[in-house]
Amino acid sequence: MLTTSRKLINYIKNKSEVKNIFRNYATKNRFYKNTGILKSDGKFEVTLDQRKLKTPKGNLFTVDSEPLALAVATEWNSQKKKIIQSNMHITTLCNTVIDNPNNLTKLDVVNYITNYLDTDTVLFQANVCMLWQIQLTMSVFLYHHNSQ
Repeated sequence: MLTTSRKLINYIKNKSEVKNIFRNYATKNRFYKNTGILKSDGKFEVTLDQRKLKTPKGNLFTVDSEPLALAVATEWNSQKKKIIQSNMHITTLCNTVIDNPNNLTKLDVVNYITNYLDTDTVLFQANVCMLWQIQLTMSVFLYHHNSQ
C-alpha cells in the first residue's frame, strides 16, 4: 500500500499542471530592504527599494487610495527572510482587481454579489424595536452608499 501511495505521489508530481500549482505557492527570498509609496497621476504606487511593484500579470500596481497603498506596502514590509504571498491578503485582492483574470465587468460583479442579498446578515431584522430601527437605518445607509 505504501509503494502504491508513493507511485501515486510521484505520478502527480510529474504532471505539469500540478507542478505549476506547487510553483505558485513557492516562497521567494526577500530581495528588498525598504518599501514605500509614490503618488503619480492621482494614483498611488508601492515601491520596493525604489522599484515599482508589479502584479503577477506584469501590470503596474496602482491604487486610488493612499491608505490602501500603505496597507500593501506594510504587508510587503512585514515579510521577513522569505516572501510568503499567501500571507498578503490585501495585496492578493488588489492584484485580482488590477489584473481582472476572469475579465469581469462591473455589472458582472454587481450581479454576482446581489445573489447573496437574501442571506446577508446586514439585512436580517431583529424583533426588538430599537435594535430593528438601528439595523434599518444602517442597512439603508449602506445600500445607498454602495449604490452610488
